[in-house]
Amino acid sequence: MTTTLAPTTNQPQHLTHVDHDRMAAFSARAGAALRSSKFKEFRRKKAERTVRSHDADLRIFSQALADAGIIDEAHVQAHADALAAGPAAWTGVNHDIVAAFKMWMLAKGYALASVDHALATVRTYARLAYESTDQKAYKADVAAGRRPVGLLLD
Repeated sequence: MTTTLAPTTNQPQHLTHVDHDRMAAFSARAGAALRSSKFKEFRRKKAERTVRSHDADLRIFSQALADAGIIDEAHVQAHADALAAGPAAWTGVNHDIVAAFKMWMLAKGYALASVDHALATVRTYARLAYESTDQKAYKADVAAGRRPVGLLLD
């Protein structure tokens, strides 16, 4: 679909024709690129010590998933790395899993401050995952009565 704009004295001739289909396709690609870089950009802005702390928390979260039989024990570190890298590894993580992670940490004897810190990290990355993915899928989860990862902030 192309729209012809009436040229004004300030508008160059090459800007008078807009292909809306191409514009929409470009917008979708640009949005996907921006969403896919959220994790990298977030971590780039953090101090090295903070990133190491996040990595440790995500490894603990991955270990809890391994102990629950969700991921293979041999893949704990790879899974933690994937959690830190982008939204794909967060697929299926919901409020109940995070609540179970909290109970797992307490049962393992983690200090309350450590539990709170790890939960804050998980919620932060969950929010990044939510912001990095198709919002329609999350709205469908909510409509189906599931509390998806992006809604862990409540």
